[in-house]
Amino acid sequence: LPSTDVRIMVGGSGYGEAFSVPGSGQIWLDGVDCSSTDPKRLEDCNHNTYGDNDCIHDEDVGVCCGGDAVEAAGGSGGGSCPWTGDGAPTNPGNGDLHLADCLEDCCCRLEVFYDGAWGTICDDSFNDDAGVIACRQMGLPSTDVR
Repeated sequence: LPSTDVRIMVGGSGYGEAFSVPGSGQIWLDGVDCSSTDPKRLEDCNHNTYGDNDCIHDEDVGVCCGGDAVEAAGGSGGGSCPWTGDGAPTNPGNGDLHLADCLEDCCCRLEVFYDGAWGTICDDSFNDDAGVIACRQMGLPSTDVR
């Protein structure tokens, strides 16, 4: 696998110079701990039971999915984030992911679907491998995840 440069953001404070916008409502996942990039889905990594968390929305995690963004999005470039907006599956199932409140640098809050509703993911234990898995699960570039 190619090496990755993963940047994980927490609401408001950020990692590097990017940040994600804190969410609201349900916080579904906490303690997401991926020990490799092998899992196909983020929910396959260790995590607390859905809904079991000790977080506030200032700890919501975000990712910047990177690589060949134009090719992955089927777009023609132009400098803007090609997946701005939800990008949610039409009929989401438990464990599906989407991006919300994307910023111009394509850094977005990461959300997970569970029990009929979208909710946020707490940054506790969320690591670089988790960022790569999340981007790959959504079909977005994952060779330069920030």
